[in-house]
Amino acid sequence: MINVALISNNTLLIDNYITIKKIYKQICYIYQLTDENIEEKMLLTDIFILCLKEDSEIDSLYEWIKKIRQVNNKDIYVFMESLTKKQQITCLRLGVDAIFDFSVNIEELSLVLLHILKRRFKQITETSIEFSSNAIQIFSEDLSILIDGKKKISLTKLEYRLISYLIKYSGVIVSHEELSLLLWKKNDSKSYCKLATLVFQLRQKIEIDPKNPRFVQTIRGKGYKLIL
Repeated sequence: MINVALISNNTLLIDNYITIKKIYKQICYIYQLTDENIEEKMLLTDIFILCLKEDSEIDSLYEWIKKIRQVNNKDIYVFMESLTKKQQITCLRLGVDAIFDFSVNIEELSLVLLHILKRRFKQITETSIEFSSNAIQIFSEDLSILIDGKKKISLTKLEYRLISYLIKYSGVIVSHEELSLLLWKKNDSKSYCKLATLVFQLRQKIEIDPKNPRFVQTIRGKGYKLIL
């Protein structure tokens, strides 16, 4: 699952926000990034989409790029009308990956986003995830985990996907909704219960004391966080 942050003051794009989410829900989790949720979402984001309507917003665009690059090195794509050559070069120097001339055409934007997301989704799913630290090592070839250099523990596919994702965002709270969408492509009361059961099963395997977990911690009302 790809985490996509949308930063926009384009009313047409915002009006179509729910439609865009439905189109891409199988491959990504899309949310609007604002000043209110920037600290919570910034580190979780894999792709940033900046779409501002007016040329007068260029300074705001620069500020958003700077904020992102201070804490995140993931892809940034800019959709904006009539940027001058100088403005485009400034964006690229600040760290933008690509710039698209966007003339308030939601269908065109949707197609461009679809191609970007499909390519990124393919890259992620084709890459074997392996991780190593002093406390945890995971092995994609046999879906196993090694805790503190001791005996390897076999995991189910869902357990492996869960721990891999939490490792990817270690130290950051990952919401129930995001994990449910990642694992089951939906978020409802049943998936919430299935997630709690899956976390319980994972803790039984990797924690010395599952009731007082060292690694996978519950953040009440929000989600889970992995501590390394």
